[in-house]
Amino acid sequence: MRTRNKLANKLQKKQIHPSAQTKGARIDPVWHLFVVRHPRRDELQRHLAEADVGTLIHYPVPPHLSGAYSDLGQRQGAYPIAEGQSRTVLSLPIGPHLNREAQNHVIAAVRSFR
Repeated sequence: MRTRNKLANKLQKKQIHPSAQTKGARIDPVWHLFVVRHPRRDELQRHLAEADVGTLIHYPVPPHLSGAYSDLGQRQGAYPIAEGQSRTVLSLPIGPHLNREAQNHVIAAVRSFR
């Protein structure tokens, strides 16, 4: 957990990209995920893949529009915040498996996105 905290602090301090937003935590998180929001998330993800940086999109479909909740009859627009999040969130690599060189590579790859 200490390694994840150090990397998360580094990612936050470097302000990795002016359009990438991170949400500040009010408690000491374990940093299981490092999630950023970007208005051009899909382009950023492609850019990072080309730089050999793996990313994930958690909840690409908002829960109310997924099959799990289809019986509720919710439609597009019912939860605009969740829908916006589903289009903009991207999880960056974080964890003890990333050495200093890999950490710097992730930061540089995000910063080089135009």
